[in-house]
Amino acid sequence: MTRFLLRNAVWIVLLFTTIAFVAVEPRLLSVRIFINVLEHSSILGILVIGMIFCLLAGRFDLSSESTLGFTALVGAWMVSTNAFFGSGWQLPPALVIVLMLAMGAAVGCINSFFIIKLRVNAFIVTLAMLLALRGFTYVFTNANTMYDLPPSFTALGGYSIGGLLPVSVILFLSLFIVSQFVLSYTAFGRDLYAIGGNREAAFAAGIRVDRRTLTAFVLSGMLGALAAWVLAGRLQAVTINLGQGMVFEVFAAAVIGGGSLAGGKGTMMGPLGGVLLLGVITTGLSVMPISSFWVDAVRGVLILAAVVLWRVTEIFEERWRTSTP
Repeated sequence: MTRFLLRNAVWIVLLFTTIAFVAVEPRLLSVRIFINVLEHSSILGILVIGMIFCLLAGRFDLSSESTLGFTALVGAWMVSTNAFFGSGWQLPPALVIVLMLAMGAAVGCINSFFIIKLRVNAFIVTLAMLLALRGFTYVFTNANTMYDLPPSFTALGGYSIGGLLPVSVILFLSLFIVSQFVLSYTAFGRDLYAIGGNREAAFAAGIRVDRRTLTAFVLSGMLGALAAWVLAGRLQAVTINLGQGMVFEVFAAAVIGGGSLAGGKGTMMGPLGGVLLLGVITTGLSVMPISSFWVDAVRGVLILAAVVLWRVTEIFEERWRTSTP
């Protein structure tokens, strides 16, 4: 029973949190609010998938929020029809989207070079990349907002099926399902678990540790660029602070959902619950007559609680492994 509760804690907390918010504010019990929670969670969810790939390999990627902001800004600059702020090139949106994904992949490759080849700590490398990309974003735009984006570029983030179900929600949920399949039924997924569990043993077993780690970071970077495209479409514009501060939510959702800081453990379904939990909390607090600062306070408490829960789970897992029948 204890094992079941610990492994599904995020879904249990999500259920009771939702019930509590609905009891206090019955307006939250509606289909439109539910869709709003999913839509709000879609960007965070896409970034969390990349974080989970890295965590499973025993690494961190803190640069995802700046990858989002930088690729969104450069992409908007290339397609904007506003000659004053944009490039004036008005490149085809399809080409720009490919270039954005390539930029995200390039960020992942650069991170991997320092982490794999130079053996620099992943936390330091990705934190430095976060700050560097944020600085480049400010310099590149001169603090301007990019707007006048063509409809074909904003369709993914702004279009809804039947005017109710956003395409971004379908994309977000589909990516979680596909990613769970990859982790459960492909060699890449099995290798990530092995690398995170014991890197030396994985190498001795013939697993291409460096290549798999590179792939995890490249996927994280590309997912950051994909999230940038979706968010730019939703907002119909790109500001210099786009995505700023999201790394804390990404980290919280991943760890709350059972992603192990030590690597080699976790699934995609747990972090999905973490993403939805943060979405419910943000939406619930936003409709209540309280200060918006409470949202940040709750997020901070959640991160701390997630780390504590991770440690408690590790202790119990160790006891279960060492206990005799």
